[in-house]
Amino acid sequence: MEAHSVPSIVRSVGHNGSQAILDSMALTQEEQRDIQNATIGQRVNPQWHLFRRGRVTASNFGDVLLSNDVTAIVDRLLSNQPYTGGIPALDWGIENEHQAVQAFTTATQKEVQESGLWLSPSGVLGASPDGLVGSSEILEVKCPYNAREMTIDDAVKQKKISYISKEGDTYSLRRDHKYWHQVQGQLHLTGRQTCYFVVWTKKDHVIIPISRDDTWKPNLKSCHSPEPEEEPHTMEAHSVPKIIEYVNRQWSQAILARMVLSQEEQRAIQEATIGQCANPLWHLFRRGRVTASIFGDVLMSKVVTDDLPDRVLGNQPPTERNQAMKWGIDNECTAIQAFTTATQKEVQKSGLWLSASGVLGASPDGLVGSSEILEVKCPYNAREMTIDDALKKDEEKKDDDKKLIPYISKKGDTYSLGTEHKYWHQVQGQIHLTGRQTCYFVVWTKKDHVIIPISRDDTWKPNLKVLEDFFKTCVLPRLREM
Repeated sequence: MEAHSVPSIVRSVGHNGSQAILDSMALTQEEQRDIQNATIGQRVNPQWHLFRRGRVTASNFGDVLLSNDVTAIVDRLLSNQPYTGGIPALDWGIENEHQAVQAFTTATQKEVQESGLWLSPSGVLGASPDGLVGSSEILEVKCPYNAREMTIDDAVKQKKISYISKEGDTYSLRRDHKYWHQVQGQLHLTGRQTCYFVVWTKKDHVIIPISRDDTWKPNLKSCHSPEPEEEPHTMEAHSVPKIIEYVNRQWSQAILARMVLSQEEQRAIQEATIGQCANPLWHLFRRGRVTASIFGDVLMSKVVTDDLPDRVLGNQPPTERNQAMKWGIDNECTAIQAFTTATQKEVQKSGLWLSASGVLGASPDGLVGSSEILEVKCPYNAREMTIDDALKKDEEKKDDDKKLIPYISKKGDTYSLGTEHKYWHQVQGQIHLTGRQTCYFVVWTKKDHVIIPISRDDTWKPNLKVLEDFFKTCVLPRLREM
């Protein structure tokens, strides 16, 4: 999901367009498997729509390889709108796909498993076969609307089905039709050997086994490389330079438009990323976005240095967990349990909450009821102290960097989070992006803990625009240097 889904376009258009695409969208085998598993269900699964968006999928391979004008194809790739019905031929295919699959199963006695979206290692290409058969075969179904009341034989004779032909008793898929490229693309991206191409009508069906054609493979390169090393098999390699030229002309608007999320997509991402750092999808969706953990760094910086955009783009090498970070991670559950025991409030796990623009994100440590969140801090240097003792020691220190708990203070019996500290911006960002009213800010040590309720501050809200402007003015220009 981040450099691998919506934000992938963020790094796809620098001075070297194609190289930026390959660098930013590349996927490991584990990530490819995670995405395939996460998108099972296809059109009824919101994640499938998210991961398909902006990629060249097998249903478009034939259009790309056979067309002399790719403008319409590019517009489809940049579109945020999934198909919602209204075209009789498409609706017919969707409604009857299950019956066609059942006809295949009955005829062959082969079990069909559901498939998700299979992405190429480059992350640019994708394929969603209608089913998986065993470990080396796939299924692709067509339900021709204009031939729905006919036998296949009659439909072929009357040219109601243009993509298959019959010689003797044998049907075959025409190699000059776009469905040939769809099927071959599916075979190559899934790494499988055979596709059962099923054509179904109410009166009849045929099953055409299609083997993988390795001479077709160079066409994969033509779908995402502006300068193929070799000419694709029987096809022109003309499409990608036009795509990159088109996107580069309107690069910033295309980036921002593609990152916009519907409320349904926001909810789907939040649910899909529960588990946070233990969930690969959380890492995918965070990458390339400005998240609440750096809101304070951005808002409090007098000068924006390269490290802030680099942290957003994931250009910095991973930082090894120091003792303080490890302590916080190891004891977060204990701190949450302390909160639950003290308040009798149930804490639910949270995923990543994204803004409608798709640019900003927040991952609170927990959700409390329908209007509250939880954020936990476990200060390592005060781990063996009570909160009061740590704050008393801090009174003797002028430099915040040397304080044990520099972000809270106590007046009378009341603890408060400093509004000048970056954690204040983190908390307010979390509250605003989750649409909730209160954050319970928990500071925990082995000897003590305090719970500070922090209300939503609507005067902070304009900072969201400041943070989005940071992305537009400081992150996007950095892409041109990549």
